[in-house]
Amino acid sequence: MTRRISFPLFGSAADKYNQYQEMQQQQSYNLLLRALKSAGEQRATNIVLTNLQEGDAGLEPGSLYVIGNRLFISKLNIAHPLGVSAATSVGSVTVVIS
Repeated sequence: MTRRISFPLFGSAADKYNQYQEMQQQQSYNLLLRALKSAGEQRATNIVLTNLQEGDAGLEPGSLYVIGNRLFISKLNIAHPLGVSAATSVGSVTVVIS
């Protein structure tokens, strides 16, 4: 896995308290934590996925799930519940050949 992250630099301690410098250092720590926690880029030629959930109930966005033999990625505000089906008919047609 290759990650191109430029990590922040932390300055040396000042002789006196400086609010601006403390805020900059706090932002640098937050930047570092966000960079370390991010998933990053993944490339794989072979992958085995086991124990995937059937349906997207209770999954966070971006999670994988299956329905039958098809693999799906859950998306925010798009439900794909199991067991939902519909059948309908509109009118009828009678064909008579004589």
